[in-house]
Amino acid sequence: MLRSDPVVLERRVGLGGASAAAWLGGRGFATAAAARGFRLVADTYRAPDLALARILRGPGETSWGGSRSPGVSLSMVTEGALELLLPSGSVRVERGQAVFTRATRVLGTRNTGPVGTIEIVFGSTSSRFDLQLGEEPLLVEGALRGVRTLSALANEILGSTDESSIPLPTGYRTALEALASDVLDRIGPDLPRTLDPADRRLVLGARRIIRERLGDPALSVRRLAAELAVSERRLQRAFAPTGTTAKGALRLARAETAEKLLRTYPAVTPIEAELVAHQVGLPGVRALKDHLAAHGLSLPGPARSSVSPVRPDPPRERPGAAPSRRSC
Repeated sequence: MLRSDPVVLERRVGLGGASAAAWLGGRGFATAAAARGFRLVADTYRAPDLALARILRGPGETSWGGSRSPGVSLSMVTEGALELLLPSGSVRVERGQAVFTRATRVLGTRNTGPVGTIEIVFGSTSSRFDLQLGEEPLLVEGALRGVRTLSALANEILGSTDESSIPLPTGYRTALEALASDVLDRIGPDLPRTLDPADRRLVLGARRIIRERLGDPALSVRRLAAELAVSERRLQRAFAPTGTTAKGALRLARAETAEKLLRTYPAVTPIEAELVAHQVGLPGVRALKDHLAAHGLSLPGPARSSVSPVRPDPPRERPGAAPSRRSC
């Protein structure tokens, strides 16, 4: 649904009841029940595969989500409190907290007083963190800096965009996606819930170092353990319940990051493949291909059949010079 939307900016739309339900449902943010007394005031910004909204809701029950297109929805509470209505029971979401959910999932909410939220819907192209989410909503508890920064950036976009015909700069969208991904990485939604808190801290810490220093060819399990001030054996014990190892996490991060970088090129030649290999800390295209193949990925484009970078011609020998020896 978001993919076909034009760039549209709408400010301070005040609606209630069925009109509010239709207005929200037609913009990719939600479908809202026409509860008596339910009113909203909102600013929205829509672009292909992205939607932003700043919403102030009156008391009532709503039903968010239900998009036909895949994507990720993020709701951040900025004022008041919101109650999630889940099959397992209700969960209170307070100011500074956030909820991630798949855009296709319907999420019921209820509030007895005014509630302010920032809503972001990332469309189907935002696969960088979509895979980290399960089928159930994910509550981000505590005041994480990433949530505050996301809220502030969305506010800035909604408050400073004056012309609806101007697309959102690529840098803003990239920043929104990166911040959302960073929030997920910090809480590790894919980690087992039964994971020991100390092990969780070590695994999340190792992942953070891997993200920040992925291009360092010297990054290894030994370096990770040293950075975290633990032994290699202790670090491996922390990873054991996750179904992988510290080395496996490093190799997977390099493979997945490389695959995403390769897809930013319209055509991948050995030169681009060599560049990407160095960006993820690998010595060359052969190592890059091995990393990708180990995780079911491959080099896109012409580089598949030519995995060796173009080598410069050997220097010509000067006339009269002694023939050079080749090392074996």
